[in-house]
Amino acid sequence: MIVYTKRFLNHNLTGHPECRERLSATVDFLEGKGVFDTLQLVEPGQAEAEDILRVHSQSHFENMKGIAESGTRVLGDTYYNPESFETALLAAGAVIDCVNSECKAGFALVRPPGHHATRNSSMGFCIFNNVAVGAAYAKTQGKRKIAILDFDVHHGNGTQDIFYESDILYISLHQWPHYPGTGAAEEVGEERGEGYTVNIPLPGGVTDTGYNLALDEIVYPVLTDYSPDILLVSAGYDAHQNDPLGGLKLSTDTYHRISENVKKLAKKTVFTLEGGYNITALPHCIYASLAGLYSLKPETFDTPQSENSHATGEVENRIQNIRENLSIYWKV
Repeated sequence: MIVYTKRFLNHNLTGHPECRERLSATVDFLEGKGVFDTLQLVEPGQAEAEDILRVHSQSHFENMKGIAESGTRVLGDTYYNPESFETALLAAGAVIDCVNSECKAGFALVRPPGHHATRNSSMGFCIFNNVAVGAAYAKTQGKRKIAILDFDVHHGNGTQDIFYESDILYISLHQWPHYPGTGAAEEVGEERGEGYTVNIPLPGGVTDTGYNLALDEIVYPVLTDYSPDILLVSAGYDAHQNDPLGGLKLSTDTYHRISENVKKLAKKTVFTLEGGYNITALPHCIYASLAGLYSLKPETFDTPQSENSHATGEVENRIQNIRENLSIYWKV
């Protein structure tokens, strides 16, 4: 199932990279591919206040509502218009709908994105943390072992912030150093959450080769060891080689392989859209994930780049350090 509504287009600021065309172009492309003839398209319901407040403070909730109602504003790197608050509730609600569904796999095709939103603040184009709302909701539905995989080029500092002292497993592959500056390998969680934060910081220039090495050596073994009841995926496509906001060099083939692999590692898998700002490439990246998730016919969109030998060596060194950090918690 794919959860989507045209109301996601209401949150918009002309000229901003996180624009409505990200979704309108994607939906047009997927319609042209006949995806909606095969997969159920579902309108989301809004998240309730209690859903948001499981992961965000009351002050953040009220602040977001007030800012959006006051008219179009830009605060730092995040914008708001009179439709933004309701749209953000729909985005979080879409993830909840995927969690609630009897389908083994779901894709929340949403905006605004969410993984930079911390417990107390918005940032990085994000208002509410959609994947965190979904994970916390899953907990109330009796899901005991919950995992989040984040493959956006930017570290999901908000998701880490929310679950840093929790036994909800958070795994992030991201470019580092890069915005927002968090996500070092040594950040592994605290107290009850020690060992449940797994950061895989990758140097700029990494292509499919190095990225898949990190997946094979760290991500898949940790997920296999944990065996989650539900896996939520923060699916950001700004690590694509044509994206203007990242420095990783992935092809769509890697996104296809990720979804093919992770759907086997949890009883239920839910993808939710995060970043991805090349309007031409984004629809193909999303289709690649859907093709892997639902066994659709894959397409050839781009050519994988050759790996830089220096980048490969750096990835291998970082993987070794990460393995040493994690070996007391996971079979890696």
